[in-house]
Amino acid sequence: MPQFNLDNYEMVKDRIPLFYDKYEDGRITCDILSDTAEGVTMKAYLWKNADEQGGNTPLSTGIARELPGGFIDKYHENCETSAVGRALANLNLRNPDMDRPSREEMQSAESMGSKKKSRPAPKKASATNSKLHCKEHDTEWFKRGKMRGYAHPIEGSDGWCNMPEDDDNLWDETPQPSSQPSSQSSSGMSNKEFVERCKEQGWDEATVEKALGKSVIEFKKDGKNNVDIWNVVAGMNNEYDLMIDVE
Repeated sequence: MPQFNLDNYEMVKDRIPLFYDKYEDGRITCDILSDTAEGVTMKAYLWKNADEQGGNTPLSTGIARELPGGFIDKYHENCETSAVGRALANLNLRNPDMDRPSREEMQSAESMGSKKKSRPAPKKASATNSKLHCKEHDTEWFKRGKMRGYAHPIEGSDGWCNMPEDDDNLWDETPQPSSQPSSQSSSGMSNKEFVERCKEQGWDEATVEKALGKSVIEFKKDGKNNVDIWNVVAGMNNEYDLMIDVE
């Protein structure tokens, strides 16, 4: 709702007769100073007569700017009227019992205020799924249709970036894409095999990270692999017979 009452502002059409009553040979002109997609700016001139106009000595001027997008469709025309109203006010040709701005100026302000309120709130950025986030390209890996694993297209090229086998996303049941077959990895145990073995023992991600004392990705930064993780978790759960010998 506007914070003003339009009834407190007179219309420019009611000010114009005051000008011609005082200056019978007066002239009112208006120039467009700028007109772009962002809005229009106009300047109005009040002249005493043609001679004064020829000598470029206006009695008064007024500038107004209008923006598109509000509920006033003919904003060019409203801009011209507002500029004239300001020029008349600058010459003190207005109703002294009413506020100085013209009603057209205030309607414009009301229109743009309505536009701002009607704009939808910006969407909050969704939380990044760190397990599927490719830091190199700042986007998400995904798996759809017949894709064998998680990947994403590389912007600006025809290539794809595959999610590495040894990424910390151990808890997805789908084998992760790799330059090697999923059944064989540099760790000696693929992510899929690791997850399946954990499920057999009733171990979830929280159980594993509790045993490690840190996240899987932090643990792997020390050069550890899935077999190392398995042995740590097995040992912490007193399942020593499940531990895998490392040659």
